[in-house]
Amino acid sequence: MPVSQLTVIAATYQDESDAVADYAAAKELYSEWNIADSYDAAVLAKDEDGRVRIVRRHEQPVVHAGGAGLLIGLAVGAIAAVFPAVTLGGGLLAGAVGGALIGAITGHVVAGMSRADLKDLGETLDDCTCGLVIVASEDVSLRLDGALSHCDGQVVRDLAHDSDRLKEDIERAMADARSEPHRG
Repeated sequence: MPVSQLTVIAATYQDESDAVADYAAAKELYSEWNIADSYDAAVLAKDEDGRVRIVRRHEQPVVHAGGAGLLIGLAVGAIAAVFPAVTLGGGLLAGAVGGALIGAITGHVVAGMSRADLKDLGETLDDCTCGLVIVASEDVSLRLDGALSHCDGQVVRDLAHDSDRLKEDIERAMADARSEPHRG
């Protein structure tokens, strides 16, 4: 499959409820449009120590990690590219399989964005208390702009995406993780 162009939207908030409200509004619009296209979203919040956790996430059911049923999308990969120690739903994404999965997706995001764009994304998200990251096709991202009515600011950057390559990278990383001896 040829490389397609996706868009990463990072919106900033001072209040988690505002980020969740925009997340819900964007998700509702996407659902109403009833289109089969790439759309991932995640809300992040930072605690007083600066630790980042993901409080909400939506991934298209495209990337499915083996029998474990773990589903992680490009929005989480974009957040992990900026905040490597990100936690999902209060629990650290840990273990060989979880680490391999997030590593493959994060690597895909890093390879698909310029260093300057990653820096802009990181600086934008680092300066906020809460954030919303949406990864969508270009035409969807333009229509989502009105749904982000509670944000303080946002950056929009391009992400080159090859779904076949991502699937191969995930499968390879998962196989490698499963073959590693357990360390305890």
